[in-house]
Amino acid sequence: AQDRKIKAIEFFSGVGAFSQALISMPLCPIEVVAAFDQNPEANRVYLHNHGREPNTKNLVSVKSEDICASDLWWLSPPCTPYSIRGKRRDDEDPRSQAFLRLLSFLPQALPQYLIVENVLGFESSRTFVMLDRCLEKYGYRRRLVRLCSTDFGVPMRRPRVFMVASRQTGESVESGDFLDNILPPFSEYRDPRSLTDYLTDLESPAYDVDPETVERYRHIMNIVDAYDPETVLICFTRGYYRCKLAGGSLLRFGDAEALLPVRYISPVDIAR
Repeated sequence: AQDRKIKAIEFFSGVGAFSQALISMPLCPIEVVAAFDQNPEANRVYLHNHGREPNTKNLVSVKSEDICASDLWWLSPPCTPYSIRGKRRDDEDPRSQAFLRLLSFLPQALPQYLIVENVLGFESSRTFVMLDRCLEKYGYRRRLVRLCSTDFGVPMRRPRVFMVASRQTGESVESGDFLDNILPPFSEYRDPRSLTDYLTDLESPAYDVDPETVERYRHIMNIVDAYDPETVLICFTRGYYRCKLAGGSLLRFGDAEALLPVRYISPVDIAR
């Protein structure tokens, strides 16, 4: 057990999933002391849930003095530069520059721990190579971890990679190796629910997809059986209600031959 709190900064904080995870683990010795994000809607959610307003400064031009002292950096940078669904421009994509800017501050800040989360494909990017070399240069031990929400029983695929790094000082060696304790047994956190346990209104036609659209795009839509206990959804994107290809799963309520009706999943159920 730690005698003091590990002070963390949540970069690219979004709605605050990292902070929310800490709430669910009251004995965890990590305390978020600052957050950074520019999305006003996400920041309002973050403020409402966590009582802290994220810093809205653009990380591309942020200065080292804007980043307070901390023990842990949690970073969830934009995934589009590395996603297989995108153009994969990697470090040439403007959306990767904020993360690279933060890496330039690493020699000065030297947080004891650093965790970077991103999509599958990030680990084969040029940006990842820069990250790995930077961490090695400044004395961090590293571990690449691949996880998916299905590993925890959640009926939705959301594969992610995590670069977990620990800079071993004399004090941290004595208190135990962070890398050796980063993955508790999945069974402790396994969700026993099936898909229908998440859905609040299976019979509502409010999100029906019109039959003509289904017939035209059924070959590229991910249409799944709502009542099959083995059903697993694909990850939702921000264009879910507009994008026909890989934007997220749609639910089928009839047999596979009849296909109809087909429905989008409601925003409330997506949140659940």
